[in-house]
Amino acid sequence: MHSSQGPRAALVAVWLAAACITPACDDNNSNGDGGIEELGSTTCPGGVDKSVDIASAIPLTSGKEVQGFVCPLRDQDYFKVTNNDKSLLHLKIRQTVDVTPVSVTYLILDKDGKTVGTAPVWSGAGIRSFDDYHCLPAGTYYVMVKDDGDDGQDGQNPYWISFTSDTDVDTGEPNNDFATATAISAKLRLGSRNRSKLRSMRMRLT
Repeated sequence: MHSSQGPRAALVAVWLAAACITPACDDNNSNGDGGIEELGSTTCPGGVDKSVDIASAIPLTSGKEVQGFVCPLRDQDYFKVTNNDKSLLHLKIRQTVDVTPVSVTYLILDKDGKTVGTAPVWSGAGIRSFDDYHCLPAGTYYVMVKDDGDDGQDGQNPYWISFTSDTDVDTGEPNNDFATATAISAKLRLGSRNRSKLRSMRMRLT
């Protein structure tokens, strides 16, 4: 009887060892999720995406909304967008519920993986959503969507993402940053009253 319990005990030990495997980061993306994958995980009923980096980014069509899930933990979803010569990338990302472990945020990357745009700091209440413009040169970019703290997952409630390339109404383009600032000459005209105020201010400062 002792001998018959030996194999059974060994099988139980093997089963317990398998059940207690610690989740590990899926570095090689063998499961295609870009996050933590548990053995036999059912935490992502909404599906596990395959967009784990720039190379596997999901192409977005201008004006068409696409659904995604931040699941499993540390999931990072990549989307490919094209900004035309109108120069304003209009990005919309919205969650569908306000009670969720996920606080969605995003980064915009260039073809080399360099960050060229970030989501604004969310300080509102209710359902989190972004509706933002990013002034970027014409070209291809990648939007990475993730949880703000990388510690939340939600396989039940999706987010939605869409983009358009909008016309920049600023007629003074392309002076969008310090490097392309338009040089102007300052001319100051002061009446007698303002000149006396300026002399008074100069005396106090000296």
